[in-house]
Amino acid sequence: MATELTAVQIKGALTAKYPRPEWASLCELDEYTSAGHGCRRIDFFAVSCYASKGWRTVACEVKVNRADWIKEAQDPGKRAGFEALSCEFWYVSPPDVIRVDEVPASCGLYHVTAGLTFRTMKVAPYTQIESLPLPFVAALLRRATDDVPCVPRAAWKREGQEIGAEELMDLVKDVYGKASHRYFEETRKSAPTTEEAVWQDFGRRVGSLMGRYGAEAPSRAEFEQWLTERGRMVPLLSNRLRELYGTISDLLGEAGG
Repeated sequence: MATELTAVQIKGALTAKYPRPEWASLCELDEYTSAGHGCRRIDFFAVSCYASKGWRTVACEVKVNRADWIKEAQDPGKRAGFEALSCEFWYVSPPDVIRVDEVPASCGLYHVTAGLTFRTMKVAPYTQIESLPLPFVAALLRRATDDVPCVPRAAWKREGQEIGAEELMDLVKDVYGKASHRYFEETRKSAPTTEEAVWQDFGRRVGSLMGRYGAEAPSRAEFEQWLTERGRMVPLLSNRLRELYGTISDLLGEAGG
């Protein structure tokens, strides 16, 4: 059975495709700050921060449902505002949602595989944008100051349940606090301080954050691979776990010594 991708997963993959510091990207961005009065919203918007890239703006609309795409295709006005604000406008979907021949001439199409890799099915035409209107700049700045990961709302799953960004970060902070030298000293009193023992304890704690709740703790190799391939999709989480990993590596060194 084919894996059904969610919009959240695809937005996360787009965040990895347009990484910092070369790009600044936002999800769920409004056209201007007076949302609700005919204001449109785009799923993903990225701005190139390097002069060598020409300060390009890229807008991406994600579709994971065929019926939703058909409705979108019948309303070209829905994308018009962000087409005018972007050098490139892309539709992004699993392969069975949007066909190449259905894509408007002014837009591009990415198909996303089950492994969250991108296939360019139709290149988006490039349009030079000389300036951005002030109402949109205001929307950009307001969205950029939101203290949440780029992937909005249900950003992760734990114990089979989707959780929001704030709860996610609370979990990460809890795990981080328990991976302190004080925690290590307390653990050492009641358990052997072997590298395997320390890693297994850490692995059980981070496993649920990696979507492995109830499963065997990940190996160090699996954890490193996850950080490289998938952790970039939720930047705040992966950055904190990288800090954790550095702390644990230090502890493992102490255990080995």
